[in-house]
Amino acid sequence: MLKKWIHRYQKQFSQKLNWIPCESQIDHVNTSVWLNWQERLFVERLEQKSKLISQLLEESKNDWEAVCFQMLAKNFRLNRNGSAFLSIAKSLSFNVIRKNWDNVHSLESLFLGMSGLLLPPFEDPFHKTLAKKFDYLKGKHQLKAQDEILVHFSHLRPMNFPTIRWAQLAQLYVLHKALFSSFIENQNRLNLSWLSDLEVSDYWKSHYVFGKNSAVRRKGLSKEFQDLILINTIIPLKFTYESYLGKDPSEIVFDWIRKLKSEKNTIARGFFKIKNSS
Repeated sequence: MLKKWIHRYQKQFSQKLNWIPCESQIDHVNTSVWLNWQERLFVERLEQKSKLISQLLEESKNDWEAVCFQMLAKNFRLNRNGSAFLSIAKSLSFNVIRKNWDNVHSLESLFLGMSGLLLPPFEDPFHKTLAKKFDYLKGKHQLKAQDEILVHFSHLRPMNFPTIRWAQLAQLYVLHKALFSSFIENQNRLNLSWLSDLEVSDYWKSHYVFGKNSAVRRKGLSKEFQDLILINTIIPLKFTYESYLGKDPSEIVFDWIRKLKSEKNTIARGFFKIKNSS
């Protein structure tokens, strides 16, 4: 019996593999075991994200709206620029956003200014106007902005440029104000209309960066991006908040996640390929 297992072990690691060692055995895994494993991975991922949310809550003195904004900022950029967006969001007291969320250009100036994107030389009149507005708000709210660009444009598609993502986030808060109260605390049903209806302000419909005209587009959020915001921001916030209240959030978050398509990444594609070729 021992020789049999040794032989199987040696065979498994001596043959040429496309991706993972156990891929030839995946089709023998019981469906319930497979689903339970997926759910366990999902919960572990939520718990990891919950640690960040708990840390942000402690730093913001349990201001859930501030943490919601910080998580949205981070995940509007996901991997590239995500850390920079989070750092910029944390550097802005959410009270400053509350005082300016009736004016989209005020929020744009705050977000772009704190990112270092409103420094001279100015590329067009709108660029200069936002810079002047930022100088005023910076003095009014005693903001500490660094004199350097904190975000990157290289290796990004134009729709993912920091300018566009900040413009979308500014418009989101002008339209919906206290997002956490509206879309997390008071609802258990899945509703992404507040993301699907999002557009940018007029200037950004014909620009990706300052000073360069482009074809006019509404520049809303793709369905795939909306799902990523739900997976990486809304569900973790809901999970953490319900746990904070001493409730079990499992039923709600599992119901939400089952209604979404799987993420498109290397790992998901790898498992999909194996399952469909077995």
